[in-house]
Amino acid sequence: MGAGEAPAATQTVHHFTAKSMTTKLPIVVFFALLCMRAGFGQFPSRPQATEADNAAVVPKSGGVAVVEGIDDLEAYGGTAQVLFCKDPVRGGTFVRTASTGTPNGGTSFRAGGKNNALWVRQGQQGQGLNVNWFGARGDSLTDNAAAIQTAIDYASASGGGIVIIPSGKYGLRSSLILKNNVILEGMNKYGSILYALADNFTLVIRHTTSGPQAAGYVGLRNLCLWGYGDRNTTQGSGDCRLARIGNSQKIFYENVYGKWARNMGLTATGDQVTVSGCELEYILRDGINVTECRRAIITNNRGTFIEDDFIAAHVARSTNPRLPLTQQTIVTGNEFFNAQGIVVLGARNATISNNTGRFVRGRGIAVGCDYASDEGFSDGLNILITNNTLADVFNMTLIGRGNAANAIQLTLPPATPGRGYTARVAPGAYDTKTRAFQKPDPYWNYAGTNRPLGSSMGIIISNNSVMQTLSGLTTVADARYGLLWTKQGFKNVKTPGTICYAGTETAPNSAGINVGGAVRGIIISQNFIHGFRRSVTFDSTSAKQNVKIQGNLFQRSINAVVLDPPAGSYSTEIEILGNTFDPDPYLEAADRAGGGWKNLDTHPYSAVVMPDARGVYLHDNTFKNCKKIAHLTTASAYSCLNNIYLCDPRKKSGIGQLLSPQTNVVVTTGSDPTSPDFNELRSISAPSALSVGEKPNH
Repeated sequence: MGAGEAPAATQTVHHFTAKSMTTKLPIVVFFALLCMRAGFGQFPSRPQATEADNAAVVPKSGGVAVVEGIDDLEAYGGTAQVLFCKDPVRGGTFVRTASTGTPNGGTSFRAGGKNNALWVRQGQQGQGLNVNWFGARGDSLTDNAAAIQTAIDYASASGGGIVIIPSGKYGLRSSLILKNNVILEGMNKYGSILYALADNFTLVIRHTTSGPQAAGYVGLRNLCLWGYGDRNTTQGSGDCRLARIGNSQKIFYENVYGKWARNMGLTATGDQVTVSGCELEYILRDGINVTECRRAIITNNRGTFIEDDFIAAHVARSTNPRLPLTQQTIVTGNEFFNAQGIVVLGARNATISNNTGRFVRGRGIAVGCDYASDEGFSDGLNILITNNTLADVFNMTLIGRGNAANAIQLTLPPATPGRGYTARVAPGAYDTKTRAFQKPDPYWNYAGTNRPLGSSMGIIISNNSVMQTLSGLTTVADARYGLLWTKQGFKNVKTPGTICYAGTETAPNSAGINVGGAVRGIIISQNFIHGFRRSVTFDSTSAKQNVKIQGNLFQRSINAVVLDPPAGSYSTEIEILGNTFDPDPYLEAADRAGGGWKNLDTHPYSAVVMPDARGVYLHDNTFKNCKKIAHLTTASAYSCLNNIYLCDPRKKSGIGQLLSPQTNVVVTTGSDPTSPDFNELRSISAPSALSVGEKPNH
């Protein structure tokens, strides 16, 4: 046999499974194992045995001999059939075989010269291959790359299995190359540590070049991966990751603790990827990055001090057409702090739920496509974003990376054919040549720049709580969250006035929910949004259709709902129903003095901003503490009915300018902020009756 090969099938050798423990062993082997179980194998220390000593204690016809260490085993020249090695790390029970194969230095050794017996480890491999058997030492100093790689190679040659990393700090100066059907597993994610002794390499790699995914599995479990970032705190190249695994159909990271990566933390490229129970700290790019997979499940992970995205799932990438679009993406139960949050690109059938983020940089949860790199270049379908809590999303201008602070962000493709696509119209548009509407169905299950886009639908954003709680800060450290983690390590970034709070007209740009691109079916409901410059905003890239904004509470914002139109009037088809608008609950607006409003021709502190919008329905909402109900133009076409206005209309207090009061309920409240009855109810004015067919307004 060659190096790394398994012993012959006729030998009584146990590799990985408990099933093979039923193999019949020679009586001397059984006796040795019985002695070990009973505690008789704990022999006192004694001088190194000589061949004469062995001959004296072991019958010439065969039997059991005891040696102190692996060197003694390899030097043994007696006739015993079983050797018990007392070495506490590499020791065990070994059986003489007639094999002429090459020993691997972990589960097999040759004793007494190249022509003598091959001794094979017995009875200890039911739970996997222990890297200590192959000479690995968890002393934080030894380079263990060769020893651990030998164990991985042997496991792979034996058909796969588990390679065990015991407790200890195992130094590495070069990458471990993980093989298909091999799992690298520690005792726990804090005690079994793979530690970078050098810079500019990835600790664990699995072949990642393009090509068909290999059938099988590969994964890491119960391990700590410790990069070089604590000794070099500047961002490094893509070679400075903690783990980079690909080319297997099933990939998993389970209970992995990763820290001090000079680039990304845990990355995977595979058909099915699972990341669960992992912790990432001090990562100088993405914490968890999953690319080109059809099924991604990322649950119950924690990330702190992540310079880029905590979780990035690029699940439909046009540059790799060999993979179909994603079938399922689940990102749930994760927690992040001082990180950029969660991004899912090219999502289909995606659930992003029950995640928690605090001190979030730029964006908390982002879904859509990436035009710059074509990652996830496809429409979004069947996307649920629910039950997430996000607090203190600060603007990226603090670290020189754009002007954005969005708790939840959708960046969907526009309603145009994809780049390079020769179709005349986008899905949903009428083709005058074929005299038919272009259906989206043929394109839903494809990705790429050559596909028509603009049919994102089935999107629900509900029951999320997003808040800004910081104000009056001079530096990031004033927030008592510590310093900011950047590409250059920790920094205390100065900021004029505020980081997050959007209560002034000059506050940095921010939004609770930002919807970009074309959308043909979206529901935004039952969310609590507090302290953002805009609570919900739709950008001007494309018209929106079949949009429902219902049952939300919008509080402390410059504007609550903003519909930025393209040039000229456009159709929106947006229903705004049953929401509560409270833009200025603490009387912070510069245009508000003594409870009353001035400068009514401007739009700051208007509850809804919809210039040139057509097809907007404002029904059954509650408005208070806002300059205007809606900021409009003459081209706006809307319906405003059965809303509740809490104000004193005579003094323009509470609400400065009403909209269609004849079709809505005006509740007069106390207008003097210094009075005990401020904002308390005084009277109710019901809407006027409408004649049949009469339009309430525009």
